[in-house]
Amino acid sequence: MPKRRKATGQFAANVALLRDTGWYVNDNRVERLWRREGLKPRMA
Repeated sequence: MPKRRKATGQFAANVALLRDTGWYVNDNRVERLWRREGLKPRMA
């Protein structure tokens, strides 16, 4: 399995949560979708 680059920034916790549950996600796409939907990042 290729190594994944660690997500950084305010959406990192959301990306990590998705990846931990088995989703293969792109951190930039997650951020873009959250912004488009008007959602706020989860602050850890």
